[in-house]
Amino acid sequence: MSKAFASLAITLGLMLASGCAHFRAKPLPATPDLMRWPELRIAAERLNASKLQPHLFPTNGLDETAVITLALFNNPELKAARLKAKLADAQLLEAGLLPDPQFSGGIFQSALHTGYSAGLSQDLRALITRHAARSAAKAHGRQVDLQILWQEWQVAARARELFIQWEADDELQGVLAPTGDLLARIYRQEKEALEQTNLTLTALSVELKALVDASASLRQIGLDLNQTRHALNELLGLAPATQLRLVGRNDRRPLSWRQYQAAVAGLPHHRPDLLALQAGYQSREEQLRAAILAQFPDLSAGVQEGRSAEEGIHSVGQSQSWADRRPTGHSGHPLPNLPSAPGPVGR
Repeated sequence: MSKAFASLAITLGLMLASGCAHFRAKPLPATPDLMRWPELRIAAERLNASKLQPHLFPTNGLDETAVITLALFNNPELKAARLKAKLADAQLLEAGLLPDPQFSGGIFQSALHTGYSAGLSQDLRALITRHAARSAAKAHGRQVDLQILWQEWQVAARARELFIQWEADDELQGVLAPTGDLLARIYRQEKEALEQTNLTLTALSVELKALVDASASLRQIGLDLNQTRHALNELLGLAPATQLRLVGRNDRRPLSWRQYQAAVAGLPHHRPDLLALQAGYQSREEQLRAAILAQFPDLSAGVQEGRSAEEGIHSVGQSQSWADRRPTGHSGHPLPNLPSAPGPVGR
């Protein structure tokens, strides 16, 4: 065996050994990934986004911007979606890999000589489909990223909605609570007047109905606040018993009619779910292109070296392999290429 061929085989073996992946078990978590109020922390470097305006988080609670920011980073569904996005990165890496070269060899012994054969070949068909496969994987990765961005938009909108709902219910509770106390005091005074025969039962029943209605409204507001609190804890990935402190107000002004029309007209150009649909369509087109290119017969090329055991003749050469994969008939011969559409038929 020549020194050049031996060195090539050794180098190839070392490259294959160094490229092997190592497995390390990573068990599933046994406890829920939920936090509490003191544990709400985000590293400052994770907030380094050039398109975001600087915002000073309050120290006595969470304002609207803080709630939205924490929801984007801590929402359990977004965390799961970002982990699944790594699968698209792995598919892109896999699409760019070429098939491993095939090595074959053998040793033959005779009375006169020791013969051997060694060959190294590479599948060339993968080179034909590699570009289309990588383009399909890139488009799929872009689709996954845009889908996550659209999910982030929805989480941010839901966080703002819950913050506004909490703010409105809290203000309404602040109005109804003193009103209920006032009606209760009036009812007690008029009940004493009824006992002293200074008030009729009809007049007292009117005050009682007002007190009951106010108490029912106050209880409903309390239920709404509790439901909003649990929904916000779930959105932020917090434990159900966590008590948030919300501060600040929502000062956003509604869009004008002109702003609304401009936003609707620009939806196809910046709405993530529509852009994800375009990326998914492009990925499917590239997959179809790769499938069409894969119709080529299997082709491989390589080099061979060997020495016969009978005569001791040394030989070095090239090898090619061409396998026709067209459908075959019962006789084993390839079927003829049929026209895509029949021609005109005479009478």
